[in-house]
Amino acid sequence: MTDGPRKMKRHSPPRLRVKDSVIRGTRQDRGYDQHWERVQKVKKKANPLCEQCLEAGKLVQTQMVHHLIPTDIRPDLILEWANLQSLCWSCHAAINHDELRKDYREGRLKLISNTAENGHETLYN
Repeated sequence: MTDGPRKMKRHSPPRLRVKDSVIRGTRQDRGYDQHWERVQKVKKKANPLCEQCLEAGKLVQTQMVHHLIPTDIRPDLILEWANLQSLCWSCHAAINHDELRKDYREGRLKLISNTAENGHETLYN
C-alpha cells in the first residue's frame, strides 16, 4: 500500500567547482610554509583562547590563527606577531575579510612600528 503517487526528485545540474588552489594558489604559493607553521604553533600556545571570545567574557579554545591585515595585501606581514590573532572557527567565520581589505587600503587599519616598547610591531585600528 502506498500513500499516493510518488513524485520524482528533480536534480540540479552539476555545478562546476573550481579548486581554491587554482584561484588563490597553493598554501606554499601564498607563503604558508614551515616558518608559518612554527609561528602559528607558538601563537596558539601563547594565546590558547580565542581572543575575541575572551574579550566577550567567553572561554573558547583557539582553533586557528588569523591575519588582521590580509596576506594578499601585505604578504610581508605573514609572520609578524602583531598581525596575528588567535580565534575560534565561529569568530573567524564572522570576519568580513573584504571590509578588512577596504579598511587597510583606506588607511583605517595600520601597523605601526613599536619595537622599542615590546620587541614587536603593534597593530592599531
